[in-house]
Amino acid sequence: MTQEIIPAYSTFQKDIDLTLYHAFSELVVQTAQDGEARILYRQLEARQIWQEDQNVSSYFEAYSLRYPGEVLERFEEKLGTDIRILRALALALGYTRRCQADTMFVGNQRNDFIQKLRRTAGTDVYLQGALYLLETDAFRRRTRLDELAAREYARTEEALFVLSLFNDPETGYQAMRPQLTRLFGPERTISMARDFGVLEWFIRFYAEEAKRYRGKNDLVLRTLMKLPYMNMKPDSREFSVLHTAGYSMEEITMANSLAVWADRIPDRLSSKGIVAEKIAVACVRMLLNGPDGQPEEIYAYISWLFQVYKKFEVRYEGYQDLWAAIQTGLAPTAPQTILWMNQTIKRQFPYRFDVFDPRYDILANELSNEEYAELFTMQMLRSRAAIPLRRWLTRYQALTGVEYIEYFNKRHWLTLRSFVLLVERKEINLWQFFEQHKGDGARAHPLELLEEYALKISSWRCFRFAQKLFSQYTFSQLQEIFGDNFYFHQKFVKKESYYNKKVQSFSMVRPFLTAEQHRQLYDWIDASLFQTEPEYYDSFVLCALKAPVIQRIYDKPLLASVLRQLLTHDACGGYEVNQLKERFYSKEEMEADRKATAEQEEQEKERQWQQQVMKCQEKLASCYNGSAESLIQFMHGYHFGEIRKAALGMVYEKLLEWPAGCAQTLEAAEMWKFFELCGSLVMYEPRPRREILTMVQTIVGGEAA
Repeated sequence: MTQEIIPAYSTFQKDIDLTLYHAFSELVVQTAQDGEARILYRQLEARQIWQEDQNVSSYFEAYSLRYPGEVLERFEEKLGTDIRILRALALALGYTRRCQADTMFVGNQRNDFIQKLRRTAGTDVYLQGALYLLETDAFRRRTRLDELAAREYARTEEALFVLSLFNDPETGYQAMRPQLTRLFGPERTISMARDFGVLEWFIRFYAEEAKRYRGKNDLVLRTLMKLPYMNMKPDSREFSVLHTAGYSMEEITMANSLAVWADRIPDRLSSKGIVAEKIAVACVRMLLNGPDGQPEEIYAYISWLFQVYKKFEVRYEGYQDLWAAIQTGLAPTAPQTILWMNQTIKRQFPYRFDVFDPRYDILANELSNEEYAELFTMQMLRSRAAIPLRRWLTRYQALTGVEYIEYFNKRHWLTLRSFVLLVERKEINLWQFFEQHKGDGARAHPLELLEEYALKISSWRCFRFAQKLFSQYTFSQLQEIFGDNFYFHQKFVKKESYYNKKVQSFSMVRPFLTAEQHRQLYDWIDASLFQTEPEYYDSFVLCALKAPVIQRIYDKPLLASVLRQLLTHDACGGYEVNQLKERFYSKEEMEADRKATAEQEEQEKERQWQQQVMKCQEKLASCYNGSAESLIQFMHGYHFGEIRKAALGMVYEKLLEWPAGCAQTLEAAEMWKFFELCGSLVMYEPRPRREILTMVQTIVGGEAA
């Protein structure tokens, strides 16, 4: 799967023109008339070391070569005389021997090529291998293979090539094993990354053979066979075995990652599992941390892994994707890697490099000014004044051709922090900066920087700037410059909500300001809020009175007078107001306030009582029709306390109006209601009992009374 990204047979490609090999093999197979022979070749092809990685069907059209014989006859004229070309054609001719027919060649084209091959072969292992493949006599064929196997090889790829010539894996492995154990150790000449296709082939067809040999000399080969099936972490035994045998950490980690995608190997690790995710994390982090950068194909592989793992199937340690997982321990230092990450990954990351080192000038040359400015600023902020700031700014201009001040024209990740640094180091004069940008229009980034830093009164210089600004501009004028949403006080005041017109909190403590300067700051905040959001003003004043900084910088009598004025607006009350009174009022004022409060409470109580009595009278007037029943109805709702007693007093007054002796003419139900009223009157005594009894006697009359 990764063959299209990273060369899988790099070492063999140096010795053999593999593209030509595949093209000529395909030409022979496509020209063949024997269907069974073509099927047989496809089976043999699947067992070859190098697999086709591109479409070669039209390869010879560019050279006007139409059939196999013509290619063999004219290859030097059309393709060149490089030994790689001869090897490719010879091997392709050998592997496709059973597919060939006389009709593919004219005259002696094939024989002439084979004769040339015999004259040229000498000790060349690939050409000798081709002669073995072309040999039709069984004895001579076997003799050639034995001779090839008996030779001692200095290159791993040559030994593997000879191994690939054996039809029987067991026989071949047994013959080549002594050399393979040596050539996969410290004498190895193939790359684990750029030749992984070779290793994939070796694991695929010879893993079972390697496992049969349990000796110490075979340990490296047995360990290599485990690459597709486990995570070879640096603390694992397998990693130690390979590392001791001369394999670098980078090689092992890279091969382990490539093995996940070796789709010709059955039962390998699932690429969607957590083990494969861990392997990818280790591999990418290692490659990006490489001190010397990586070839383009390795960067392409990293990019491909980021695409594949843009979302983990299984959240490895809670990480959602590959980028999140590699953050811990990621520290790229190679200029080419930092450049590639900024051009390809384009993620925020705390890079570290020396901008004064010419090796990193490539970043300024290849990245846009905006991209490089962000990287440059990151390093400048991290320097902690180790290098004079002026030198940094000069270096930036030398690298980019523009002044660093232009960095502030647009919002970037670090513009505010950098702006603060330059202001406090006196490289930027706030007033000059304001004068330069006040006409840029609302929400221009330079004005936003002034809002976010200077107008929060973040330093002594900011305070001096604000003094000058507010002495020359009103808040309405500043809204024309900074925009309609500019409210100076909002840097210090937090509101509850749009609908609840209250201030929730207030803070303006600035340790570098004196008490007098704090009072000046408060005056600005007070004026801003009063002029631009007056609906919040009373709530703000109350919140300010509770603030420790206000209580510290203003005298109590002044705060007490403000509180009294606030109370006249009925803007506050309750427990918090009582607390403020106790804090600000003198003893005499507190005593007078308590008396006044008590009188007010008494008056309020009397007022409320009179309202109750009045409502009671109104109810009586609406209910009473001269009957005891209506008086009973009137009493409903007055069950307890003084109001019941008052209501009964009103009932008593109405009963006094009844004629003497009228009770004798009342019906039984009405008489029952009358005596019920009498009982309530006696119980609550709205009048002295004697008067109540006299009233009852008068109404009842005669002997009944």
